[in-house]
Amino acid sequence: MKRISYKTWVLLIVFAASIASLQAKSTLGGNRNVRKSMRVSTKWLAQHINDDSLVLLHVGEKSEYVAEHIPGAQFIAISDISTPRGQ
Repeated sequence: MKRISYKTWVLLIVFAASIASLQAKSTLGGNRNVRKSMRVSTKWLAQHINDDSLVLLHVGEKSEYVAEHIPGAQFIAISDISTPRGQ
């Protein structure tokens, strides 16, 4: 299995967190001005890193999380959200 880089995981996590945040706002009658593109840049992340509605999840190995993660990111092990093939 090909290993996914740390930066790729971070981008996926930011993307997923953004979608979840916008869905929650929509469900709760919040901001109706939904972004057309859900991809975010490092500039956007830097501007929104302290937003209460932003949740960053570091999905991967604990050693990678300990070695380098975005401040405030929560750790989730891959085994917590997936099962091996054939099970």
